[in-house]
Amino acid sequence: MEVVIIKEKITYGELIGMFGTEFEMPPLGDYMKGDEIEYRCPYHSKCPANANCFAIGTPKVLHEDDVLNIKCRLCDDKIPVYARLAANRILN
Repeated sequence: MEVVIIKEKITYGELIGMFGTEFEMPPLGDYMKGDEIEYRCPYHSKCPANANCFAIGTPKVLHEDDVLNIKCRLCDDKIPVYARLAANRILN
């Protein structure tokens, strides 16, 4: 079995090296934009596993009453949350 170590932050050039020969990739400008809103499990403050499960990152705001299904790392199942509770602003 081959072990692959993935560092936390990779460059756009590294992504091109990995995927660019087989897939058409968006331009660097789109890579640098960053997501405006990130949706994470709003229950993490009470989570016994201290997990901070991620739902979605998107430049478009979902409606407040939209329901997201977050895959819980603690119970290994999907849990529903309202977008308004899961939205965290990203500052990049």
